[in-house]
Amino acid sequence: MCFVTRDLSTARRIPGPFDRILSIDSLYFTDDIHRTVALLHDALAPDGRLGVLASEVLPADGSDPGPRATPMHRAMVAAGFAVRVTDVTRHEHRIWRRQAEVVRGLEAAFEAEGNGQLALELRREGERSLGWIEEDRIRRYLYVARPARA
Repeated sequence: MCFVTRDLSTARRIPGPFDRILSIDSLYFTDDIHRTVALLHDALAPDGRLGVLASEVLPADGSDPGPRATPMHRAMVAAGFAVRVTDVTRHEHRIWRRQAEVVRGLEAAFEAEGNGQLALELRREGERSLGWIEEDRIRRYLYVARPARA
């Protein structure tokens, strides 16, 4: 079974159960992360897994509270998940550098197809993301969670 949604803000439940749920760069846009993560918990099979890839902006004072202090981690634990977190920031830096190289190499082809604006947007996105990582302003975390055993 596959369930895709852009907005869980009005959902009362998610039809399930699911063996796996994956969220890439989307859960932190919800108005109530605790409610949304609880809905995902309830939609998982007892031996299911939730995978979340998310960015966390570091505090302006330059401190790094770590992945267990993030709103995502706190919401997962509160919902009843056992959570493993991996910092993938360095890996993401390589990905964004590669994207910037590829987009630069393809800009002429994008222009020829009438998609110059898309190339520009991709280049800006890559430059912005690279800048944030290189300025040590964000962390990228991969959260893998399973319902905690009672």
